[in-house]
Amino acid sequence: MQEKIDNAKVGIVGLGGIGSWVTYSLALAGVTSFTLVDSDVISLSNLSRQSLYNITQIGKKKVIAAQDFLSTLNPKIKCSIKKVNISNVTSCRKLVRNLDLVINCADYPDVDTTNRIVSYACYPLNLGGRLLCYPEK
Repeated sequence: MQEKIDNAKVGIVGLGGIGSWVTYSLALAGVTSFTLVDSDVISLSNLSRQSLYNITQIGKKKVIAAQDFLSTLNPKIKCSIKKVNISNVTSCRKLVRNLDLVINCADYPDVDTTNRIVSYACYPLNLGGRLLCYPEK
């Protein structure tokens, strides 16, 4: 089982309150290949609930700060970072096509929209049965 975890390619869409904890937990479990998708920057209000960031990173893109943190946690972790919002099915499908698991943690523009986009992008790629949605409301 650990070998499957070690070899899994995991996409995290949204690196906010839930996405940062999910990413951190998966890295601790042994996942070493991530695609991180978020366009937001770190603000002071994020620090009380988002585990991947600290005060020295305010103003920095979340995907870059997350990649930096994960590389200090485990130098074997490789991240593909995408500084974008999920806006449509076609662009999302391009981001997730080579992944084993996609976890939607995005809440922009809203949870229902991101869930629909990610689900429609993943289902034709046979990720439908492995799609998890953790919306922030």
